[in-house]
Amino acid sequence: MPTVASAQAISDEAKQHFKAGVAFLDDPDGARVEEAYREFKQAYEMSKSPKVLGNLGICAMKLERDGEAIEALASYLQGVDDITESERNQVTKDLATLRTSVVKLSLSFVGAAQGEALTVVDVRVAIRGDKVTNTYTANGAFELNARPGHHLITVKAPGVKEIQWEVDAPAGGKDAHVFHFEASVNHLDEPPPRTKPEPPRKPSSPSVAPWILMGGGGALGIAGAITGGFAISKTNSIAGHCPNNVCPSSFPLDATRSTARRFVTATDVLLISGTAMAAGGFVWWLVTRNKTEQTAPPATVGCAPEGCMATVNVKF
Repeated sequence: MPTVASAQAISDEAKQHFKAGVAFLDDPDGARVEEAYREFKQAYEMSKSPKVLGNLGICAMKLERDGEAIEALASYLQGVDDITESERNQVTKDLATLRTSVVKLSLSFVGAAQGEALTVVDVRVAIRGDKVTNTYTANGAFELNARPGHHLITVKAPGVKEIQWEVDAPAGGKDAHVFHFEASVNHLDEPPPRTKPEPPRKPSSPSVAPWILMGGGGALGIAGAITGGFAISKTNSIAGHCPNNVCPSSFPLDATRSTARRFVTATDVLLISGTAMAAGGFVWWLVTRNKTEQTAPPATVGCAPEGCMATVNVKF
């Protein structure tokens, strides 16, 4: 594995980033590879010194960004002359291993996301250890040089739903996938939803309760008429058997008079109650009918896709 490159050929502007990267790799608690990778990448973008690429390639390889590692280590061997023989052999060996095992995944994008800056998130599900996640930015078609294994690739684009692709990538293999994005929806441009208008309201029918009350009153009146008939029959029986108020000893005058009185009392109660119930039901019906006529709209109009209809309520 290559040693930490010297910072002598790096511009003054990039030296601090380079030194920070070296410090992250030499952290006593363990190499902080991801932080070192960012610092070396920044140092190279500022200085373009090939000597930074050895350190950058090491970090990229450890982070499983194998495509970047291959590019950085190849440029390091080609651009730096003062490399020890042992270091050159190690870098050459690492580079050969990466090139043999790397998986080339070609990604292309169709639909609303075409031409947009896309975010590609690659998660390799390791058999042992934690998942390895790397994030890339793609503009148009993108080739991902990944480590062999099971990958879950998620592509995110502004304004559209993200899409995922799962693939088992063998060493040295190749695969391709087209991500089809649906057009984004701008709710401000949508026409308002068409709603079917409510049909004209019909005036509510009067309650049936007044009719029940009037019917009950009528039934009591009929019962009173029947008991009244029995009372008259008993009175006529007394008059027939007792002319001039003289009754034969065989005629039960007291019992007949008692029965007649009971029928008269029952008739009075039934007739009075029935009349009161019928009158109350009639008044209730009048009040309900007048209220319904007052609340009914004089005219209602409703339109639906199949046509329009109107209802006019006229009171004479």
